[in-house]
Amino acid sequence: MFEIMKNHGNEFRSEWWRDLFNIVFRIFDHAKLDEHRADKKEWMMTTCNHAMYAIVDVFTQFFPQLSELVLPSIYEQFAVCIQQKNEQLARSTVNCLETLILLNGERFTDDMWQRTVQLFRRLFAATLPKSLLTWEPERTGSGAQNDSTNEEFDGKAPSIDGRPNGSIHPDAAFSEQIVFCVVQSELVDAVTSIVLGAKKSTDEIVLSVPSAKSEQFNGSDYTSAVSKGLFSTMEPALLLSLCDALGESQRLAKQFNDNNGQRTLLWKAGLRGSSKPNLIRQETHALRAMLSILLRLLNDPRSEPVQDNVARGVLNVVSAVLRGYGEAGSDARRTAYAPVVCELLQECLRLPPHLLPALGAEFPLHLCELVEIAEGQPLRSLLATLLRQFLVTKKCVTENAKVKPEVNGVSD
Repeated sequence: MFEIMKNHGNEFRSEWWRDLFNIVFRIFDHAKLDEHRADKKEWMMTTCNHAMYAIVDVFTQFFPQLSELVLPSIYEQFAVCIQQKNEQLARSTVNCLETLILLNGERFTDDMWQRTVQLFRRLFAATLPKSLLTWEPERTGSGAQNDSTNEEFDGKAPSIDGRPNGSIHPDAAFSEQIVFCVVQSELVDAVTSIVLGAKKSTDEIVLSVPSAKSEQFNGSDYTSAVSKGLFSTMEPALLLSLCDALGESQRLAKQFNDNNGQRTLLWKAGLRGSSKPNLIRQETHALRAMLSILLRLLNDPRSEPVQDNVARGVLNVVSAVLRGYGEAGSDARRTAYAPVVCELLQECLRLPPHLLPALGAEFPLHLCELVEIAEGQPLRSLLATLLRQFLVTKKCVTENAKVKPEVNGVSD
């Protein structure tokens, strides 16, 4: 069917396309089958997975005919698949969603972007693993003990926000939250790639069809879209809305990471590894994405109508980055925050000098405090460069203030 669409789609009328996609979307009706059906998992990993890649391929090829006609329905089907509590299907679906937007986003109308951001907000909200903060095992006679004496962020131990972490507890509600952690991490990466063009490394992309992207999508178009991102094609208000979703994800992850007793409880309940489970990847990646988006908005003339919201967001995220690095209770957690601090310093160096005060009156003092604890040559080098820029800027301002105006050719 998909081959017929690709080969003869130019001859189709709108009503034909509508009828065809109504048939295609019936493939996903299987998602509504009972969770305990033995063939459901096989369906999700085969038929459903391949159909999603084919839909993206056809949609991209015939974008002018299909964009208004079927995009809302495609988004709805993707949302269903992402929320099926199947880790591999969720990864593949988020990747398909990301690819569809990267390949076609430059041609999106304002309404399409509005739908896209609404979808991401909906997915972020629906998959927040809130129950991890309150989960408790079934009570036994001996009761459960919480060990809150050691933070134990082991960088070598995989976290639960996107990477396997040993055995999974058989309890259905518990397992669902683990899948939600994976989805949150994948959504953060997708937003980063779509908006900022930050291409994920190959070891961070796990697909059910490893060669699907290279075989089904135009490689040069995809590489171009990934390299530059779609920041400039999105309205500042929509970018702020995405930052709100990233912020909710980051705050929940930080709350979980700071709750050592709950992490210990989950570790003893079944999340085995060399350290306690954590969401440090979700916390730092979401924070880094917010930071980059907000600092770019700060220097974007289009942001004038929402400048107050941007300024507040910048102050909050800069404070969160510096506080997260400074208050890190372990070397592993500080190491995880180091790239975020580097991102902050790099973005600050790109800002015009007149915008640096928007980072807060205390920002230069925080940089001085950072001198005492900064680890690693890249971080120290960026910090030194930024401090020099502050000193040069201050010197120029001081010298300009000393120049007295002349009146009738005579210095005052």
